[in-house]
Amino acid sequence: MAPFSFEVDGKIVGYSIDYLQLIAERSGLKFQPVVGFSSEEYFIKVQQGDIDLLPFVRQRGDLDEFMVYTSAYHVEPPDRFMHLMRQTPFKRLLN
Repeated sequence: MAPFSFEVDGKIVGYSIDYLQLIAERSGLKFQPVVGFSSEEYFIKVQQGDIDLLPFVRQRGDLDEFMVYTSAYHVEPPDRFMHLMRQTPFKRLLN
């Protein structure tokens, strides 16, 4: 979900990736990005134990037994979302 996590030329980039890089630099942890799946496929991979971390996800009750959530590092106010909607092709939906 841009600008938090998206692909450019097969490489994953964005705010969440920058955040993980800072964590890696300061902690010594190593992260290996996994790309090419839909959101639901990522959730399935978490449930199967194939992926250990999703950098940008809202809490979902169906994943609670598979995931531990941190505090939010970004909260998008609803009015910002509406402002963005008015500037996109979706503005027709608001009328």
